[in-house]
Amino acid sequence: MKLPPRALLAALRLNHGPYCGRAHFSEASRLKLLQTIQLTDLEPGGNMKALASDSAISLTPRDERINETLARKIPLLTLDQIARTWWPRNTTSRDDARRRLGLLVRIGFLRAFRVRAHPERDLKKPLWRWKPGEPEPPYGLLSYEARIRWTEALKPTTVYTASERSAQIYAGRGGRLSHPLQVTHDLHVSAIYLRLLKENPAEAAGWVSDNVLAPLRRGKKLPDAEIHDADGRTVKVIEFAGSYPPERIRKVHEDCARRNVPYELW
Repeated sequence: MKLPPRALLAALRLNHGPYCGRAHFSEASRLKLLQTIQLTDLEPGGNMKALASDSAISLTPRDERINETLARKIPLLTLDQIARTWWPRNTTSRDDARRRLGLLVRIGFLRAFRVRAHPERDLKKPLWRWKPGEPEPPYGLLSYEARIRWTEALKPTTVYTASERSAQIYAGRGGRLSHPLQVTHDLHVSAIYLRLLKENPAEAAGWVSDNVLAPLRRGKKLPDAEIHDADGRTVKVIEFAGSYPPERIRKVHEDCARRNVPYELW
């Protein structure tokens, strides 16, 4: 479905954007986005007939991991992200993943949306790492490095989210795509999590999403994610810079410096 004008305006007023996540837009930019942003729910509300006919299907451990990841850790994933993380690397893995994900959509555990987003960048390492006691980062240089990454145009992309059903089962989030203008930002936050899951599973287990942090950070800077230890203490902040201006990066640094918490800016 196409978002009605009021829904798009509401989304735009949230100051979320495809380039830098929580970005600020001029009124002219907002009006232009109204003409270009398209959001399609590939399975609106789930197919209830399919739910009934497929009710005997058992979830595999892989299905459970995908569902829980989307409900509790990250807001969305692309087909390629899911295939490379949970399927073996071979010539059929992408098609195999697509078929299984289609089934999970059909029986009501996932939702699928067709959106426009920048192609995923290969995030090999953070733009900047900081810990207490170190000097301030070069805000202007980091902003420049973040902005010049976006050389490819937006393209139609299928993303998967947890459904309302999965949100209830896994005590997380799910349902509609909350921020359709932030998809590029969110798929890169997901990429950071998946890299951490591969390289440091123990640290990935402590990943706390912005959705969980939001009630605790009202009136304060809300990071994309935090890494918590076994006692619930914040040991690291994770932020994807998108194409942040220097002042946005300064706010990330000042918040972490005030809390005496290390951060990674990707």
